[in-house]
Amino acid sequence: MISKYPDCFLIQKMTLQVNSLCDWSRYFPAITDHRFEVDPGFEDDHLTQLVKKIANKYLSIRLHTYAKRYTRETVNKNNPSARHQMNKLVLFKNI
Repeated sequence: MISKYPDCFLIQKMTLQVNSLCDWSRYFPAITDHRFEVDPGFEDDHLTQLVKKIANKYLSIRLHTYAKRYTRETVNKNNPSARHQMNKLVLFKNI
């Protein structure tokens, strides 16, 4: 459910959930072997960093696309925005 006030940490929460739900060692066996060489108290291992970046980018794109579609279908009711119409008017008719 979408709340009235957007959660500013939504992508980070979803990224952590993706990281905890999947068995990434099956997809990245070479990095899984290397993960024990990294100091656990110092930083995230390479596998965790890779998964976080991939999930973060994917979720950012999906949420942006959803917001764009929601705005077009619900707010504008599938009509072009006033900004879009004025831009075309200026470009093609030199007004």
